[in-house]
Amino acid sequence: MVESHTTETQTDLLSQLVKVRTWSSETKSGDLGECDAIAEDSPIIPTITSTNDNCLGKECPSYEDCFVLKARRRALDSDVVVVNHHLFMADLAIKETGFGELIPEADVFIFDEAHQIPDIASQYFGQSVSSRQIQDLCKDIEIGYRTEARDMRQLQKAGERLSQAAMDMRIVLGDTGFRGNWRDAIASPSIKREMERLTDALEFVIDVLKLALGRSQLLDTAFERANLVKQNRASQ
Repeated sequence: MVESHTTETQTDLLSQLVKVRTWSSETKSGDLGECDAIAEDSPIIPTITSTNDNCLGKECPSYEDCFVLKARRRALDSDVVVVNHHLFMADLAIKETGFGELIPEADVFIFDEAHQIPDIASQYFGQSVSSRQIQDLCKDIEIGYRTEARDMRQLQKAGERLSQAAMDMRIVLGDTGFRGNWRDAIASPSIKREMERLTDALEFVIDVLKLALGRSQLLDTAFERANLVKQNRASQ
């Protein structure tokens, strides 16, 4: 029964992938919201999109064909640009680093639903560590190992160890996650124990990734991301 369900799921994902492939050859914007063939929460989406963490930028072989890059260029040539709060904050965050911009400078900004801004701004200018962030890191380490560094078995082991530690930490915090004072939470022996395991696993990942520097752009970026997670963890 389990095998049948797994096969059915894989077939469904393959079917969605074929539909996306067809759509990608026709779309002008690259906006997945326009692709009616897949649902907004489809599990295929993470496999066909990049995040700010794993985007290769100019190192990407499809850089010039990137829909995001084309959208940025159109925005820079526009007199009026309409964006959501998240994109606005993401642009500020990127400009703060000095590495570029998503939307052009403007003389006037008009916000709708402005009461949402403080919460959204904290996502971009605050410090946080999420299990999703760690799992994405582990996934990219696995990809880097399989495609660029098959001789470094420790990469896979380190990624698996960190992934398991993150899942265990998620479990001990509860199904709905943790909300409240972190200093009070860390006083719990079980949470403190899992946090120590997570920290040790992260340190191991960083040590192994350091040995792989220069082998792959993906692994180099993973090393930077792992150190960023460590910094954010230390500030909590």
